[in-house]
Amino acid sequence: TSTAFAGTFDWSDLSSDANIHLLNTVLVSGILALGGTSEFALRLPNIVAFVFYIWATADLGRHLKRDRALVQFALLATCPFILDFFSLARGYGLGLGMMLAGLACAVRSFSSPRSSWIALSVLLGMAGVLASYPMLNVFLPMTLLLLVKEAVGTPGKSTGWIRSFALLVPIALFLFFVLRILFELKDGGQLYFGGRDGLWQDTVVSLGRCIGYHAA
Repeated sequence: TSTAFAGTFDWSDLSSDANIHLLNTVLVSGILALGGTSEFALRLPNIVAFVFYIWATADLGRHLKRDRALVQFALLATCPFILDFFSLARGYGLGLGMMLAGLACAVRSFSSPRSSWIALSVLLGMAGVLASYPMLNVFLPMTLLLLVKEAVGTPGKSTGWIRSFALLVPIALFLFFVLRILFELKDGGQLYFGGRDGLWQDTVVSLGRCIGYHAA
């Protein structure tokens, strides 16, 4: 299905189906245009995203004690259910890889005076959202935190507020673009996934069953 969407991709179809994971569809469309039709070629964007994911997983443990860093790395990098996302020609692995790398850059920005880490964090976060729209749940609080950091990062000076505003403009334009797509998907009934039994059954039990590969 993903390959079919990529093979006939048209920007006018952007909000026609929630299965169009935008960044992955564009990348796979480009791979197909270049003649890449093997399973490896079509999954390549997600395989590359796994490199970002593993880097971020290791980098986020820099300020932890060794034993805690190892536990964190194991939790993030050895769950088979998570690893499977990076073997698909879908947007999930791309979203995870880009967003976790964005979080790692955001953490780095708090111990570095360079604004480049913040810019990189926002760009990677945007890529994560374009790959998988639910990544907005991470992108919004992350960018809010970065905006506050920039605004109050230089006490008594206006430089921080200017930087914060300069960061806010591209974020606002990006959200305007994405939210238009999401509202159109919502109006088309595309954002409903069938849950009717409440948080416990539809989210907790369902997720547990998926992680256990449909075992109870």
